[in-house]
Amino acid sequence: MRTPLLAGLLACLFALVSPGLQANTPSAVPGCTDPSACNYNPEASEDDGSCEYFSCALLGCTDAAACNYSPTAFFENGSCVYASGCDVCNGSAVVDGDADNDGVCNVNEISGCTTPGACNYTATATDPGSCVFATGCDTCSGGAVVDGDADNDGVCNANEVVGCMQAAACNYNPAATDPAPCSIPAGCDICTGGEVASGDADGDGVCDVNEVDGCTDPAAFNYSVSATDEDGSCDYTADLPAGWNFVPTPSSALVLGSVTLDGLPAAAGDIVGAFSPSGTCAGTAACIVYGGTAYVLLAVYGDDGTTVGVEGIWPGAPFTLKLFDASTGGVHTYVTAAGASALSGWANTNGAPLPGYSDPAFVFAFSSTAVPAQCGDASACNYSGPGAPLGACTYPPSGYACDGTCLAPDACGICNGPGAIYACGCTALPPGVCNCGGSTLDVLGVCGGTCTADADADGVCDSVDPCVGALDACGVCNGPGAVAACGCSGIPAGDCDCNGNALDAVGVCGGTCAADADDDGVCDSVDPCVGMLDACGVCNGPGAIYACGCSGLLPGTCDCSGTLPDALGICGGTCLADADADGICDDAELSGCTDPAACTYVCGATLDDGSCTYPAYGLACDGTCLVDSDGDGICEQDEVHGCTDPSSCNFDPAATEPTACLYPAPGRTCSGACLTDSDGDGVCNGDERPGCTNPASPLFNPYATDPDPAACVLSCPDVSGDGFVGTDDLLIFLSFYGFQCL
Repeated sequence: MRTPLLAGLLACLFALVSPGLQANTPSAVPGCTDPSACNYNPEASEDDGSCEYFSCALLGCTDAAACNYSPTAFFENGSCVYASGCDVCNGSAVVDGDADNDGVCNVNEISGCTTPGACNYTATATDPGSCVFATGCDTCSGGAVVDGDADNDGVCNANEVVGCMQAAACNYNPAATDPAPCSIPAGCDICTGGEVASGDADGDGVCDVNEVDGCTDPAAFNYSVSATDEDGSCDYTADLPAGWNFVPTPSSALVLGSVTLDGLPAAAGDIVGAFSPSGTCAGTAACIVYGGTAYVLLAVYGDDGTTVGVEGIWPGAPFTLKLFDASTGGVHTYVTAAGASALSGWANTNGAPLPGYSDPAFVFAFSSTAVPAQCGDASACNYSGPGAPLGACTYPPSGYACDGTCLAPDACGICNGPGAIYACGCTALPPGVCNCGGSTLDVLGVCGGTCTADADADGVCDSVDPCVGALDACGVCNGPGAVAACGCSGIPAGDCDCNGNALDAVGVCGGTCAADADDDGVCDSVDPCVGMLDACGVCNGPGAIYACGCSGLLPGTCDCSGTLPDALGICGGTCLADADADGICDDAELSGCTDPAACTYVCGATLDDGSCTYPAYGLACDGTCLVDSDGDGICEQDEVHGCTDPSSCNFDPAATEPTACLYPAPGRTCSGACLTDSDGDGVCNGDERPGCTNPASPLFNPYATDPDPAACVLSCPDVSGDGFVGTDDLLIFLSFYGFQCL
């Protein structure tokens, strides 16, 4: 809606506009209407013929060829200027195009050195420029002076010898004039072919020249305490009795003890083994003799429950320790199932039971006399009190506590180790690295240097080398030098010397021989045989190509004396016949069975007469079993593996070797049927679950298999006592809200 003010304004506007709409058109304005005229009137609407064009006309140069030509000038005023010769126009002015008046236009001038002999001499130069000259060792290259003595030592670069100047270095060069990186051996390193080679190939801190090959594994029979390099000679199984092989499993325990046999320490070659009650070997270790005492560090492996077979000790089961005496081949029992000991001394200094054991003493049960506690040295592992004798004392290896922990780890954490022996501490420099910062040698051998290429190996990086290669005697980089007969230029094509002579047919410079067809160095004009005399004296003949020289063997003969071969092909032999062509003369054949695998084999027989007989599979020739591992009188190939328990589901009455048996689940038969199902609902009595089976009940149990009506009854407060729980019960209950309950 319009306001009175807006209405008033609109009314005013309408009042202002309306008269304009009704105004009369103004009258025409006479004048000059040509914009190009001097008296042009932009207000004029009607041309009155008054236009004139001269009062404002410009004067100037009207020649388009002149530098100061004016395209707006109407009249020539004689001011035109022109460029001639080398001159050029620049705006309306003439610019001198030959500033030095030498007849060469400025744009064609060539500035450069005009002095012959200068490095930058330019034969085409028209304006003289600065010249540079090479002196002393300096040379010219590409118009510039190249410093020929970069280090200012008085030796020209071309004559410099770059090399190591330290006499102690592997790559020392006594002729060197410019220093290069030196390769100096340190520690075990040695010099080989001018380079530093590692003198400790395996990095164990023992120089190669001091290494001792041998077995370094204390668990091996032939362990050598003086060996520093493992040579693969360790023997772990030699001479051990059958049944002492074991299978390592994820479960293990560690037993550390000292060992004596009849009062004397066990030998280094003796082996301790752990065995389950059934006789399964659960681990072996070689005795280690140190300081007159024999120790054993034995890993005892537990049975792997994920596999069918028994590999080690069941958790909680006792085990027996046995000693194999390498000197006699006898086996002695440490601890039997009854607790008796066949050794006069065994002390477990660090019992570590298998999973399931809580008391190491239970595992290593001994009689009261089996391990006498008779050590009076308080520093011993089996110290029993003051006054006791010292003969039975046991001590840990050097550097270890009785519990096996290391007493003196080196700076690198290695027990009794050599410490931080490398340049960077506990680790050696990686291959190719030259310092502890990880830098590498560049191509000039500078540690951490930036030179990436030195193609000519002159010790100057290619990026700054004026000649990647060498200047020859003729001053050419990588040129051939003065290698031609005539100096720096070759002999002209076809000539053999610098005098213009040519080679003749026999290679004589300036000679007269025209032909030597057989290239024997004798001119054909005087050669008695243009070709070659063979061994039989025939010119260009075949030579002595026959077995007997210049003639062949007679038919049927085998040598030049006319000898005939015998039946075995022996020249001059005496064999008359070899019917079976086996290389044995018939009169030397021996008939019989020739197969060594046969029971009727005849040693030395050369002619098989078909008499070979063989044993049945798995049997020896005498009918006995080849293999009967369990000694039950049944050969291995005839054994039947299966379950031998008649109460099992997979009982095999024909089985001779027991394997795993399968049994039914509790309350079921082998086929999975219920043993008892009183209500015949297909659910075994042991699996029945009573409960409310009425889906309409709030107490419905979907997992119940036996209906229990009592389980469906909801215990609710029936306040009104009408036998039902309803709205009236809730109202009565709420009516007592706020009262104290009794």
